[in-house]
Amino acid sequence: MMLRYLAVAAVSAWSVVGMAAEVPLLTPDDVFTLALEHDPVYAAAVAEQAAGSQAYRIRRASVRPSLSANAGVARVDRRIESEFFTGGSGGAFEENYDEYNYGVSLTQPLFRWDLLSQLDIGRVEVVAAEVALKRTRQELMGRLARAYVEVLGANDGLQTAQSRREAVQRQLDQVRDQVDVGAVAITGLREAEAEFDLSEAEVIDAQLRVDDAVDQLARIIGTAAFELAPVQSVEPLQEATSRPLADWLIAAQERNTNVVAARLRAEVARLDIRTNESSRLPQLDLTASYGRNDTSESMIGQDAEEGRIGLNLTVPIFTGGANVARLDAARATYLQRSEELRAARELAESEVRTAWRTVRASKRRIAARERAMRSTRTALRAVRDGYEVGTRTLSDVLAAEQSALRAIQEFNAARHDYVVAVVDLKLAAGTVTDADIPKIDAVFTGNETGNVK
Repeated sequence: MMLRYLAVAAVSAWSVVGMAAEVPLLTPDDVFTLALEHDPVYAAAVAEQAAGSQAYRIRRASVRPSLSANAGVARVDRRIESEFFTGGSGGAFEENYDEYNYGVSLTQPLFRWDLLSQLDIGRVEVVAAEVALKRTRQELMGRLARAYVEVLGANDGLQTAQSRREAVQRQLDQVRDQVDVGAVAITGLREAEAEFDLSEAEVIDAQLRVDDAVDQLARIIGTAAFELAPVQSVEPLQEATSRPLADWLIAAQERNTNVVAARLRAEVARLDIRTNESSRLPQLDLTASYGRNDTSESMIGQDAEEGRIGLNLTVPIFTGGANVARLDAARATYLQRSEELRAARELAESEVRTAWRTVRASKRRIAARERAMRSTRTALRAVRDGYEVGTRTLSDVLAAEQSALRAIQEFNAARHDYVVAVVDLKLAAGTVTDADIPKIDAVFTGNETGNVK
């Protein structure tokens, strides 16, 4: 029975979560699709990008014609003390009447260099919003990869703890039988009972880790009723180890989304300098208006219409030093953004180097863990054979079983770590895309799928 479990677990430990008898088997492709529909972090980023995509339209409105209309009506009660209106009687002239007015006005900027600079800023802000959404989508893939393998790893740990408890239970039963016939002292029984209690506590802790891992993934995909496909082979991700470090570093400088975002922020700061420099330039606007004011119900009223068209020229002369201060602040901000860009590039390079080393180390670790798993399995068979002929004790068998189980768990953990390391490397280089999902899926299913659109 133990050897059968080892043979199955050597492929990978199946992650069984949820209490339902029938739960869907999810692959990374399925999980990513669910996350796109449910994850609140990604949903918020989509909304933020939708808002940011309007930046150019908002700024473009400032260079387009502005047309407005106005209308009004008022009841006027007038009392005038005047010799002219009262014929020298010294009284007051009073009247009540309705006043009506309406009009339209048009303004068209003709020369506003600051507004043209704002247009360029709007274009950059739209691109920045798209980059931010892309970064969030990439980070979602990283979060899912970690959460997915955390569930698998936690369930491996639970299976190992449960197997150890069963083995210790068998040992405890044997010690009890030996105590009954006087072959073992009562202290041996107490030691066996203590070992069983420890194994029971380990199962409880392992179950807690499974529950926590399931909850973490459920917060992203919106359901805790699932079964996860286990690792079959990491071969579909071999490209990550075959590409030289130099290629990853070049990609990071060009495509790392943090670097791209920092570059865009620096560009906005540069354009802001140009905008503030234009505050010293003249501003020319075309204005046109039409209006009507009707007070004809009044004794001294009128019904007047007026149309006007002209040019308004504004020449800044002195603004109390505000324009100069804003320009100095813009230059300082550009310097800040430039240093932030340099820091982002250096950080991206450091992240790529770390992730690349981790990927290569993880690959070697997989090979080492696989050899250890085979060795412990062979040792287990030898110990079992020795137990059958009386040269080994049950304690030896139990210890060998535990070593074999730990080797399987560590082998699976090494493969899980490799998957996460590859995703981290692609994330650091900025090259992770939805096109990587089928390759990751193949690691757990053996076939490249691709449901994500």
